[in-house]
Amino acid sequence: LAIHWVVREGCIKVIEVTEEDKDTDASIGNVLKVKDETYGSIDELLGRYIAPMNDYVEELLNHRKFVDLPEDELDDKLRAEKTSNPNGVFYNVCWMEMHPGYASLRFILSSTPRHHPIGISPNGFVWGSTTYNSLDLLLNDFKKNPRGASAPKRPAPPPAPTGNDRPQPNPVKMEDGAA
Repeated sequence: LAIHWVVREGCIKVIEVTEEDKDTDASIGNVLKVKDETYGSIDELLGRYIAPMNDYVEELLNHRKFVDLPEDELDDKLRAEKTSNPNGVFYNVCWMEMHPGYASLRFILSSTPRHHPIGISPNGFVWGSTTYNSLDLLLNDFKKNPRGASAPKRPAPPPAPTGNDRPQPNPVKMEDGAA
């Protein structure tokens, strides 16, 4: 069994559903599984799996950092913002054109636009191995570590034995820009 989730107009993600405990070959199974989650009916699957993802899509579409542009056009927009303010770090979110059910967090630190894929699941927005229940929480983590959730973190240097407190560098300041 497969569910065709209409992520947005013209974009469909196929979700594989495993059926168990079928009454007949022609009936839908009494137990439906998507990945590790089990559902007792199609209605339950739609309510607990598809409906939350629709809510996250709605949150994405209404977020101030979402722009409804193709990825290459958003990269051009980011380059223009960077040219007008070379010290700024600009970012926005758009759809990943080739991957239904994914958004693209696009940003520019120096001169080359980069991106991170953002998955949409029933539990929230997925960046790397972390799931966030709001896009704002994900973007806050991105602002702390724009190179990526999966980038290796360097251990903090041990404190100086002299007891002198040296000032720590400030994190990268993100520009909100026009959203």
